[in-house]
Amino acid sequence: MKVVKYLYLALGIALFAAVLGAFDFGAALDLAAQAGWLGVAGLCATYGAVFLMDCYGWLMTVPSVPGTPRWWLRFSWIRLIGEAFNMVIPAGSFGGEPLKAAMLKSRYGVSYREVTASVVLIRTVWLIAQLVFVLAMAAPLLATDRLSDGSKASIAIGILILVAMTVALVMLPRMRLSSRMGRWLGGRGWRRKIAEGLHHVEDVEGRASGFHREHSGRYWTALVLSVAKWFLGAGEVWLALWLIGHPVGVLEALMIEAVIQLVRTISFFIPSNLGTQDAAYTLMVAAFTGVPTAGLGAALLRRLREVLFIAAGFLAGARSAFPLRRTGEPPGTA
Repeated sequence: MKVVKYLYLALGIALFAAVLGAFDFGAALDLAAQAGWLGVAGLCATYGAVFLMDCYGWLMTVPSVPGTPRWWLRFSWIRLIGEAFNMVIPAGSFGGEPLKAAMLKSRYGVSYREVTASVVLIRTVWLIAQLVFVLAMAAPLLATDRLSDGSKASIAIGILILVAMTVALVMLPRMRLSSRMGRWLGGRGWRRKIAEGLHHVEDVEGRASGFHREHSGRYWTALVLSVAKWFLGAGEVWLALWLIGHPVGVLEALMIEAVIQLVRTISFFIPSNLGTQDAAYTLMVAAFTGVPTAGLGAALLRRLREVLFIAAGFLAGARSAFPLRRTGEPPGTA
């Protein structure tokens, strides 16, 4: 399994190198440099606002935790650390999830089962919200004359894949496969041990599948914030292209971001979406501006922003390695 993960990493590096080699890297770098550090700070602030929305949505999926500013800050801190590991560990964007669970348990007393259920739930909510966003952009994408028929066909196929992924992720907890398998195994010895392990999975499935009924206010808050953050994420595209002197309209920025996120989701198994994200960014911007180097320049700015957030995450993780005195009472662990 580890070999496969590193093969995906090698594939991502090769794709990224291919994108850099296919276009004028020097010219793209010059365009990116036009943004300056003030422009990069603006991009970080734009993404930071979306990131904080994401963190509050995640907080909403942990019912024992109040939605106060203090807890919002705690979840933001922990997610910053976890996402840094997600970006660099070849584990399909899930490498930092156990770390998030461990930190919430050890530092704030949130149970592993509740955190695990929240991770499953928020991933599902994000995917549903992303599908809403992509479907909202589907008509303009398929109607524009800026994209070739081949590109439109690829986008349509990508949307179908996203629909299938979303349906699968929503339905799996509701199918309760773990409980069915546990009853089938039963017995003694190794079969009983597997059944006992599946019992814990069943508990997580139950928490995730029933959350929208038992905590409807929190669920809809998380979903609305998630839908909004996908639309607001296009602000980074708009700002990056404005900074490098090749601005696009709001609708065009939304369409570009929709395709980028569609490609990112489908290529989730490649660490940091190396190559795939950059190719989608470059080709989409080229279609709307006629300048391929503008797309690559904007893609490089996004990569720089990602590197800065990864660095911030690792710095936060190093800081969190030192024990801190707990403040306040831990939440319930029900």
